[in-house]
Amino acid sequence: MLKAGIEFKPVIVGDETRTEHAKTLFFCGPNAPIIDWQGNADLSLEIYPQSWNPTRAHMKPGDTTRFVVVDKSTGKYALLKDLPMELHRIDGALVATGTPARDGGMNFALPEPGRYVVTATYRREDPKVAGHWLVDTSTLTFDVK
Repeated sequence: MLKAGIEFKPVIVGDETRTEHAKTLFFCGPNAPIIDWQGNADLSLEIYPQSWNPTRAHMKPGDTTRFVVVDKSTGKYALLKDLPMELHRIDGALVATGTPARDGGMNFALPEPGRYVVTATYRREDPKVAGHWLVDTSTLTFDVK
């Protein structure tokens, strides 16, 4: 399995500064090295899967998985416990909105094989500019086999 992450240049639109963050997990066959699928991709807003198969990061139809979002924009790791998330198919079709997990994050039941994207948007006032908002959207793309 490989992991890739990218942060796009912030864009100012009206009274918002919008930044996109994206992470993808790639499964490269049965002999691919196992990496830490919960590991850091160095994004300032990052989604982490929490409950995958412990011996190999692989999702199956019918699995329920918890995802959490961590804000690292200030240099500190802050778990955003109640941040809403959505699960989409790779074609953009909405599959589900998350069910809040007791300890934070959102749970999703994975319905069938395919490529999926979990999304979360974190909107907050800019502490440096009155009346301005910081809007970060993060995605995590993965396969269900």
